[in-house]
Amino acid sequence: MDLEQKLNSLAPELSDCLRDIKKACTEIWKNPLLVWFTNHDVKHSNEIAHLLGQILKPIENDSEFLDEHELFILLSAVYLHDIGMQDFQSRGGRGVEQFGEEDYKHIRKNHPERGRELIVKRTLSRGRDEFTIDLDDDLQYLVPISLVSKGHGSAFFIDTVEELRKLPHRPGNMPFRGDLLTALLLMGDELDLHERRAMFPKEFTHSPVSLLHHHVHHYTSVRLE
Repeated sequence: MDLEQKLNSLAPELSDCLRDIKKACTEIWKNPLLVWFTNHDVKHSNEIAHLLGQILKPIENDSEFLDEHELFILLSAVYLHDIGMQDFQSRGGRGVEQFGEEDYKHIRKNHPERGRELIVKRTLSRGRDEFTIDLDDDLQYLVPISLVSKGHGSAFFIDTVEELRKLPHRPGNMPFRGDLLTALLLMGDELDLHERRAMFPKEFTHSPVSLLHHHVHHYTSVRLE
């Protein structure tokens, strides 16, 4: 099942917003800054959306299927969840050429939280030479999207779910299953294992952890259809 087509059939106006988000993310990832890591660009997000479509297909016509607001929030988070890897403000604005292993560890560990901050800040305002996120500032969507994105990091999952359950914002004034959306994103992200995500740039000496991630992807060639 194509979740983006499903959203378009349920809510064309939200589908238009998602297309704007995807376009912005394509620009954000045009030049990946941290080539040490496995691929995290829009191709990765496209694959997560595909995987989630397969996971949700059995309940497509069930009353428990996602409503248009939940589906929009989930897909928006799918495309925005890794943008914390495209920002160096947490490292004092230093260039990648000055990074050491500790910088890479910090960015990988904290990118879910940094992504949440960026989704909110770059939607509400943007400074010179900062990338933009083409997301409406309506809090009923902005806050849940930022939180679901953050929750894809397993270390942040439990706290994020608790925060989502306490949210005063109810998208579309409908029941909102933020914990379910966060779990789906985390699962889709973990399931995207494939050789196309592995890169071994010669100009970098990979840390043992980074090298492990690349090899796990490198030796996986089967795609869930």
